[in-house]
Amino acid sequence: MRRRLKKSIFNLICVCGNPFTADHNRALYCSDDCRKLAALTSWRKYRENNISACRERVRLQYEKDPQKIIAKTKAYHNTLRGKEACRKSDIKMRKKFPERVQAREVVNRVNFIKKQCETCGTPNAHKHHDDYSKPLKIRWLCASCHMAYHKLLRRADHENCAVNG
Repeated sequence: MRRRLKKSIFNLICVCGNPFTADHNRALYCSDDCRKLAALTSWRKYRENNISACRERVRLQYEKDPQKIIAKTKAYHNTLRGKEACRKSDIKMRKKFPERVQAREVVNRVNFIKKQCETCGTPNAHKHHDDYSKPLKIRWLCASCHMAYHKLLRRADHENCAVNG
């Protein structure tokens, strides 16, 4: 005949500082919210220490299925939290780069006739500033050429830092 052990109750303290009871001594959290908060905190700490690995993982996920990432991003931007994050980011960028904002405002006041992309000839092109101190001097680039151009600039800037650093 097997003996049934009496179930023990343990008085523990959660990582948030609140005391709680559990039926085993390995419990760490008083609630599911505390568990989620601790996981988020742990992930943020990991990301700060391994930013390049995290960026590489996101890049690989995007290459694997870009439409999935784009759909997730659009869905997030339509949420209240996403809209608030965009608003905060916009305010931060306006404070950090006032010359960009001023140059864009000057260009938007002038009624330019939309032109074709200078690189590939696509009719729907964006305005691009090479120098923000000359706000009316713009180049017309389509979305894909614009992204490729900025990628090229970043790569050149990165190579200059590696050579000079």
